[in-house]
Amino acid sequence: MSLPSPTFIFTIPSIHDDTILNCRLYVPCKDLVLHDLQPPKAAIIAHPYAPLGGCYDDPIVESVGFVLWRAGYVIGTFNFRGALGAVGHTSWSAKPELGDFVSMYGFMINYLNCLILGRGRFQRNTDQQLSSIPSVIEGEELPTKPHLCPRLLLAGYSYGSIIASHLPDVEFVTKLFKNAVSGSAESEIQLRASNLSSQTLKDLEFRQKHNLDGTSRKTPIMQANLGSLQPSSPVLVGGFESEAAEERIDRELRRSLDLRKSLDRVREKIHVRRHRLPDSSDTSDEGLRVNYNFDVIVPEICYLLISPVLPPIATFATFFSSLSFKRRQPGEFISNHDVSSQLVRYPSLTVYGDNDFFTSIKKLRRWAQELSEKPGSTFEYCEVEGAGHFWQEKGVLEQMENHIRDWESSLT
Repeated sequence: MSLPSPTFIFTIPSIHDDTILNCRLYVPCKDLVLHDLQPPKAAIIAHPYAPLGGCYDDPIVESVGFVLWRAGYVIGTFNFRGALGAVGHTSWSAKPELGDFVSMYGFMINYLNCLILGRGRFQRNTDQQLSSIPSVIEGEELPTKPHLCPRLLLAGYSYGSIIASHLPDVEFVTKLFKNAVSGSAESEIQLRASNLSSQTLKDLEFRQKHNLDGTSRKTPIMQANLGSLQPSSPVLVGGFESEAAEERIDRELRRSLDLRKSLDRVREKIHVRRHRLPDSSDTSDEGLRVNYNFDVIVPEICYLLISPVLPPIATFATFFSSLSFKRRQPGEFISNHDVSSQLVRYPSLTVYGDNDFFTSIKKLRRWAQELSEKPGSTFEYCEVEGAGHFWQEKGVLEQMENHIRDWESSLT
């Protein structure tokens, strides 16, 4: 099975170098995020190596996404730079791609927080239409009930697993975006997450008011007003959320005519239309710091790696460099960290086949067993007999999906 049509097709700038990333968001049809007893859940799934055809349309990405989407997750996918005709080119070091994933990581943290904040407003006044949720909220605190803590699953298949397993810690990413400066890539991502979460809540509110769960009978009027949650009509969002970011990025892009032309081709390809949040009373925001005036809830993190690529192939993919996220500003970076500590600290699952030609089965077994046996480890692994790297053998894809489904249902 594969994912339905996306709810939103949108772009965000990469915090590595402002490269425009093509992204998709799939919101579950069932009205889950408006219930106080059900915290929102989301997953980001990274695709295989772009020069070999990897992109967010990959069938394994679609299969994994469908399993999680059916379990109530908001699914986020994105194209690394250079994938499927996107802007830029695949790097030798994978560090720009790591920045691409961190950009989507920060988007999803902000999107989940805005969903929770908007849901609190919805519950306080269910008879009024939800208003837009600005990125800066004066004098309002986000609910901090423990049961509201969202879950964010970081997933990757093949090359995507290399990038996912080297992501910085969630506390670092949260802080990185909380302290975003107006006009920066981080600020643009914040605003886009706020914009899309507001639209999501409006659509979900409409469904709840009309008792629509994706299976009920719809009148022609309802069918015409289902909005962005209707699978056949995704909402396309591109351009920039703030003039400060547009001016800054345009100024930088004018230095490279080729890059400018590539950006124009992307905009034309997805037929983007400009979406802007309501302007504040202060029309000049240049140099201002965009801060959330509420305590951001740090999501619970989980990892899911499909057909992980281990050295020496992983070393070739990063051109023998040490893969760690580094911020553009001098002096602000995250130092190299033990990748295995993330997989041991947070609930993690890896699924691989015993016929994977990229990594020997002996190496995969030894790596998985060592991680699972570390003190306090929450790492789990499943080996599928007869499965290759691309999961094309008869019956193996269903086994992989079942392992993911069982593991996800065991998370508390």
